[in-house]
Amino acid sequence: MAFVLEKISEEDINRYGAQLKKAGTTSHYHNRWAIDRQKDMFLIHFGGCGMSDVSNYELHCGNEVVKVSTERKLDNQKTFDTAFVIQRIEIPLSLQSRVEEIKSAISEALTKYGYCGDLKGESGIVTINLNDSSIHFTSQPKFLFGNLTKSNSN
Repeated sequence: MAFVLEKISEEDINRYGAQLKKAGTTSHYHNRWAIDRQKDMFLIHFGGCGMSDVSNYELHCGNEVVKVSTERKLDNQKTFDTAFVIQRIEIPLSLQSRVEEIKSAISEALTKYGYCGDLKGESGIVTINLNDSSIHFTSQPKFLFGNLTKSNSN
């Protein structure tokens, strides 16, 4: 199975309730996700639906969370062609051996999510720019929902 874009159902809220509540999925733009049920992974978006902005996401992999910060650019206002430039990915040390799978999942989920998670399927072409220099392994996230915080190592 692959990632699909959908509105988060009541059944899913019951199943993933603690993760969704922690992720803050209460606003209009945060009530949808890209999910791959077979792999037990889902991507949630946190803020920003402007023409060019920083957008933050969480990729939930089972009980682990990967933080993703992107610069998202709307390349074409008529077709909603979107380019994501991955600025930072924070992967828990426990997922370090799965880095290639994580990169692939991020690309697939963002491609499915498109511009602001358009459930009507009107998003245009999506391009992803992800290079290995944006990947960081961490025992504790250095940012939450786009707000950089100091860690003990800084």
